[in-house]
Amino acid sequence: MIRIFLALVGLIEIAALLNKGGGSLVAHLALTGITAVMVLGFAAAMMRKKITVKWSVPLACYALFLLFFLASFFTSLTPQFGLNELLLFVNTGLLLVIFSSVETTPTDMRFFSGFLITLATLEVFFGAFIYTKTSFPRFAASFIDLGQPYTSSVNAFANWMLLIIPLAAAAFFKKHERKTTTLLTGLVLALILAGFLLSFSRGAWLSLTVVGVIAMIWHGVHAVRAERKFSISFAARIVAVIALTIVIVQGLQSARSVQYKTTSFLDKVFMRADEGGASASERAEFWEGAASLIKDRPLLGGGVGSFKYLFPKYQRTFEINGDHPHNIFLKIGVENGVIAMLLFAAFLVSTA
Repeated sequence: MIRIFLALVGLIEIAALLNKGGGSLVAHLALTGITAVMVLGFAAAMMRKKITVKWSVPLACYALFLLFFLASFFTSLTPQFGLNELLLFVNTGLLLVIFSSVETTPTDMRFFSGFLITLATLEVFFGAFIYTKTSFPRFAASFIDLGQPYTSSVNAFANWMLLIIPLAAAAFFKKHERKTTTLLTGLVLALILAGFLLSFSRGAWLSLTVVGVIAMIWHGVHAVRAERKFSISFAARIVAVIALTIVIVQGLQSARSVQYKTTSFLDKVFMRADEGGASASERAEFWEGAASLIKDRPLLGGGVGSFKYLFPKYQRTFEINGDHPHNIFLKIGVENGVIAMLLFAAFLVSTA
């Protein structure tokens, strides 16, 4: 059964990517339909007493979060919005229950991980074509609407790469019987890292840096406890994948610069690109406005999708506008209330 469930999740991923990263109602309806099939299968297995629901602290936190989310949805100041997020969070809750209760094997998870890595690699190849052949300045892969490119979800693409990078890194640093497998997984990791870096999503860059530092400390502590010696081959792999990533990034930048103005990687890092510090200052204004909006309606918030319409009350700069405050916790706080925000944070922390 677990392999069927994982295959259905794979269909969800494909449906999302075919619908510009999953933002459209079509992708959410696909998620709902496939989740419904999985729920029916799960319920049938429960009736035959082959599976029992395994409750945990993360699931309890998510269930309580969902309760407050639904309350805010039905008391919303903008009741015409929010169907996509309602489908997303409800289906996610159902999938959490299913995958927390169904036993998986290492073989199953390696297969599923390989599927996701393959999907991400194909995305990067597609993204490389778009990046070098169109005027859109950032690497977005299928998270782009070529008809309206500046409404594309580049940061969402970067966040999806954040999910895949640890999987690709695990595949690369694992001991392989064949050297060709090591070379192939190293190339795949470098490609995914290059696409991630060229998304120019500084928030995602920061997230990866923090996670990388934590991972190195974790690895170091365990190495000391196990009295493992320093591995030259491990260090060599790190150097090799970094070098290959740099080569791929430079190659894509050079290919793009033949036809289009190309953002300097270092200029983006040090905020010297066209937008300069505007991006950071805009986010600061969003965050300040979000904090004020949370104070206005702390219990249930303004409802899903309400930020865009409530923010002008505290807006200072004329051209700043957005449908979210560029922070998931502040978004939930504004739209679903403080308790929902804290429960969502508790879900993430308890899961970690």
